[in-house]
Amino acid sequence: MSILKNTGQFLIHWAANLELQRVFPKALKEAGLDIWEMWIENTREFYKSLAAWTFEAGGASARLWEQYVIWGWNPPKWLDTFFAKLTGSNAAMNRINYHWANKLYDTSKQKQVRTPESVWASHYDIPVLMYQQMLGPTMKYTASEWNPSLWNFDLDISQKLAMEMICQRSELEKSQAWEESLKVLEIWFGYGTLAHHMISNYGVQVEGLTVSDGQMGYANNLLKKNGTLENADFKNLDWKVIWNTPELKELYRWKFNRIVSIEMIEAVSTKDLPDFFAFMYHCLSNDGILFIQAINSDRNFETTEWFIDKYIFWDGVVPQHENLLYCWEMSWFQQISAHKNLATQAYDNALIAWYNNLEAWYTELQEELDYYYSNNHSPAFPYPNAPSFLRIFEYYLKSCAGSFRSGYNRNGQYKFYKSAKNKVHSIVPATSKQSDYIIQSKNWWNT
Repeated sequence: MSILKNTGQFLIHWAANLELQRVFPKALKEAGLDIWEMWIENTREFYKSLAAWTFEAGGASARLWEQYVIWGWNPPKWLDTFFAKLTGSNAAMNRINYHWANKLYDTSKQKQVRTPESVWASHYDIPVLMYQQMLGPTMKYTASEWNPSLWNFDLDISQKLAMEMICQRSELEKSQAWEESLKVLEIWFGYGTLAHHMISNYGVQVEGLTVSDGQMGYANNLLKKNGTLENADFKNLDWKVIWNTPELKELYRWKFNRIVSIEMIEAVSTKDLPDFFAFMYHCLSNDGILFIQAINSDRNFETTEWFIDKYIFWDGVVPQHENLLYCWEMSWFQQISAHKNLATQAYDNALIAWYNNLEAWYTELQEELDYYYSNNHSPAFPYPNAPSFLRIFEYYLKSCAGSFRSGYNRNGQYKFYKSAKNKVHSIVPATSKQSDYIIQSKNWWNT
């Protein structure tokens, strides 16, 4: 029986190898990518290696990455343009993503056991100094806000504007009395900077959930240093644990006036989305508001690129915009305001700015980061010599920028009202007046 199984697997791999050697040149041509611009010395060997053992490598796009970071494919610095063209071509992406070899790989991948800690925690436990240098003073690892007051993109100002707009769109209200202040649940609070901003500017009480020890430690130190920790309660606890534990579930019933979740929903599997919405409804008071920021798409399949799935965010998923609206219809939330394309352009700029920051200081921590990714990353690299950390993140950040630039992915915001009595305030882009307030104010950002 094992001989037949191995023989069948070999034949599938052999057929996939030949087929993908045929598919990739056509896909790149349909995307408008000139093979001569790609600095490939031996195109036949390139496509042969690209197609080889796709299942073990982690899918077609993961193989494309491995050609770049490991096997010496070294195009000039237009990788973000490359991905903008590739993801911008529906014909090219469909030829790759709908190919039977990739579908077969994706089907086998879904059989793995998923746990909250295995989704993204290891990514955020990379030495925090890397994130400090890459993200800048705001330590905000999510989309920035497009700033209509500036001709040139400024990462720090745009991220500060994004935090303020999240507060305004979440309809935070500052109360003079402590016992009357709003209670906010932030699901995955990042490095604590949004929580600090909400507390210091709106006087709210924040409870935060995470699955990363690194982020938890940084956030506690940040708020303690700035005198806002007494208004915060950060916990290393996954929402599914609360939802599936009767004692905790009862403790969180109607506990919060607001729930804020910024680009965390991509870690919630499609099958868990109904429970996720039910959990948030359960936690909100009767007049509560849920605010979600999410990468989304209009594709008729929900996935992430195989390279990111394998090496950056294991088993993450980009949800469909329509599916998020469907979850609202199936839940008990009464009203909604949604803007599916609010921060897409600014996200493209932020990703490139992050890479430029990382590249500028990389030599200072190269040895530590390369060692970390070679020895602590899971799954381990299946090669004798692991690639450099910078090369991994260049492909990751620029491929994401390309996906936003082409419209393959978007970044949007969704506001759900628990009661039909709430007055709906629509989510709209920031105005120049709001941007000017951020630029001119001296006191609101005191970290």
